[in-house]
Amino acid sequence: MATSEPNIAEGEAEVSVLIDLAGASPLPWLAAALALVAAVVYLVIASPAVPTDYKAPPTPVLVVAALAYLVGGVLILVGDRRLLILGAVLNPLVLLAYTVAAIKGHATVDGLSLASKAIQIGLEVSLLWLVLGPTRATGELG
Repeated sequence: MATSEPNIAEGEAEVSVLIDLAGASPLPWLAAALALVAAVVYLVIASPAVPTDYKAPPTPVLVVAALAYLVGGVLILVGDRRLLILGAVLNPLVLLAYTVAAIKGHATVDGLSLASKAIQIGLEVSLLWLVLGPTRATGELG
């Protein structure tokens, strides 16, 4: 007799696949969380919550940046070395663009923007560790 009850083992298998993808280290989870927080900060800056004189890129650019960090955070958990390298290359370009804009007076330098840059620096350190760190020698990240 066939039953239509869900198999608990199937749900456990999905979770274990994600854990296998991210590895036993908490670092991919930390990096993904940092990317998620960066995405949220970009959405906050794009929202009406910031003052109208806040110097930031246009709202569509901020939304695309938020989506990029959100997708990137999920892709970090996949652990594909090429994707980690791509993130480790693109993230400093965002930091550089902000720095140049701030020097030229085209970006607001305040607690929110500096916090987002600190988060992005933490993310970059995590990405570099995932790409170049000891886990690479053990073959965890294929």
